[in-house]
Amino acid sequence: MKYILFVLVFIFFPSITYSQSENQIKDSVSNLQEVVVSSKIGVTQIEPQKIRFSASDLASQNGGTAGDILKSMPSVAMGGSPNHNRDIRLRGLSNGYTQVLINGKNSGISGNNRETVLDQIPASAIEYIEIITNPSAEYQGDGINGIVNIVLKKGYTNNELKGNVSFMADNADGYNGSFSLSQQKDKFGYIISYDRLQRFVNNDKFVEKINYKSGVYDGTQRTNQLEDKSFLNENLRLNTNFKLWKNGVATAGLTYGKQLEIKEKNIDINTTKADETFKDSSIRTEPETKDNKYYEYNFDFKQTFKNKGVLKAAFSYLDFNQPKTKNINIQKLNANGTYSGNPALQEETEMLNDDNYFGNLDYSLPIGKNNKLKTGYRLASLNRELSNSLATFNHTTGVWETGLSNEKNYSFTENTHALYITDEFNWKFLKINAGIRAEQTYLKLESPLDAIDETRDYTMLLPNLTAQFNIDQTQYIALGFGKRLRRPAFQDLNPFIDNRDPLIIKQGNPDLKPEYSYNYEIGYLKSFEKFNAGINIFYRDIHDLIQKVTTEDENNILYEKPDNFAGAYLKGIELISSAKLTKWWTLNASYSYFESEINDPAFNGDALKDQVKYTAKLIMDFTLPAEFKVQLIGNLIGPKPSLQESEKELYFVDLGVSKNFLKNGTFMFRVSDIFDSITKQKTKTATNSITYETENTRGQIISTGVKWNF
Repeated sequence: MKYILFVLVFIFFPSITYSQSENQIKDSVSNLQEVVVSSKIGVTQIEPQKIRFSASDLASQNGGTAGDILKSMPSVAMGGSPNHNRDIRLRGLSNGYTQVLINGKNSGISGNNRETVLDQIPASAIEYIEIITNPSAEYQGDGINGIVNIVLKKGYTNNELKGNVSFMADNADGYNGSFSLSQQKDKFGYIISYDRLQRFVNNDKFVEKINYKSGVYDGTQRTNQLEDKSFLNENLRLNTNFKLWKNGVATAGLTYGKQLEIKEKNIDINTTKADETFKDSSIRTEPETKDNKYYEYNFDFKQTFKNKGVLKAAFSYLDFNQPKTKNINIQKLNANGTYSGNPALQEETEMLNDDNYFGNLDYSLPIGKNNKLKTGYRLASLNRELSNSLATFNHTTGVWETGLSNEKNYSFTENTHALYITDEFNWKFLKINAGIRAEQTYLKLESPLDAIDETRDYTMLLPNLTAQFNIDQTQYIALGFGKRLRRPAFQDLNPFIDNRDPLIIKQGNPDLKPEYSYNYEIGYLKSFEKFNAGINIFYRDIHDLIQKVTTEDENNILYEKPDNFAGAYLKGIELISSAKLTKWWTLNASYSYFESEINDPAFNGDALKDQVKYTAKLIMDFTLPAEFKVQLIGNLIGPKPSLQESEKELYFVDLGVSKNFLKNGTFMFRVSDIFDSITKQKTKTATNSITYETENTRGQIISTGVKWNF
């Protein structure tokens, strides 16, 4: 073969769990006949091709969001400004390479890059999060690097009414509160929960852009930016279940989410000539408000038959509105710092509306003793409309003049229909899952202002194969192969010219094709009595690569636009280990190393733009007397090596302490970024300039609170 491909499927080891109540160590379950292996030491639970973190095990992230949990998982880096964990970057690549599901289904709560907006999902509503690096054919084909499945609490218990309430406050004027109630009767159960989170994120950024003309120094542009940002998140969830008849169960739910974001941005830009004399100076202010709201409705049905066949049906609808208003004031300055003329005043209003529908239909049937057949249909209908208006104030007439129509500017419709079939074979030491998925996608783009009215469709066949070989009860090998894809981001297809950033002009490309990848994995695990260690190796062979290209004109104006290129590869190795060092001290550690290269002459062998070099995680849990628990989590995120845009490594350490009291109460204490070390440093290289950027965000935040169960 042209490529030697290996990759793992997070494989792990039989677990060793210490139980204080029984004062003994319990071995994990390992059944060679059915090839079932499960591993849990400390916070990490591992199954073949899957790694799982339970929210209740992460005391250091109490009062946080889904992003706060994910940042501690192996091979994960988070996107967003420092200490604002908005979206996931798995295995070294950007957010567009990972598919996020909620309860195993599409959520549709997406940003401009199709990324699921994780800071809108409260940690208190989460049961666990799992990463699946080589998903079977039953899962949607999106996610070249795998999928993240966020499983919410079901809450169904018994006839008793149960619930909890919690509240935490921090030294940055933020707080988090949650409340939940649940009950299960004979034929009816429900859970209702409400979460409210307030956060303040202060950010300062310094940018130095050194300009050249014909290879000769031509001056420097220095930008100082101060940003004050606040988030107010609300999340209300109601979920019910009904026992309809024998072996027939239905569930229905409603989720309401809101995020109010208020941002104040002040930007000072000063430009000097080649001889360091004054060239240009301005002050720019940008107050901005976003008031995002969504309603999600879901319905599920499950019927089990006498032949042990299982029929499942699910449908969900999401209505997601994202209005934004921004006022821009640009005041030119003279060399002596006095105002030069009237300020340029602009007012921007924008409305994004998503109407998304998802449907699932699945049937599984055991065949004989060793086989299980599964087949099904999937529907994903994404519908996004963008309305945008930009008004400029005319100082001569005293009138606001609108430059763009307030009517529908851009609409995006994407309907994907999929059929799949899988067969799982179990025999003694061997487990094989083989499947194929066929996806047919219809895409329609409309932009009246740009005279764009395009429709196109494409079909993808996505095979998948995994095999697990148990060598003995303490070690096994897992192999994986699959084909997955990455569809163009919403914003990348938008043809509008976006000049809102004073440093760069951006434009989408409606002619983008989806990129696809052939994925290969191999992993090995060895389990000892109180220690486990595994190694994973993976390779991604990417075709029709989507990459944003930055160009620069003779006036040192930067332009960014995405395009398709021949392809690229990503390869990596992951080392993961867990140990029960003493009865009171548990350790989980991981190290992941990544390399990539773009196989296109235009990039001269450069790495993928957002690829990080490595990640390292260390989690230590201490169970102390008097029901005290202490957790320390260390995170090291390696540099981004791309020549076009590089970034230095960063590290941070989080602390969590919990103390049970009066049976039902828990005291919680948390320190994020103990050493206040989160600083992003970037270098961007263009045709006629080099840009150095340093971004600082308040990282060290101290939170304390109480949780009460009843």
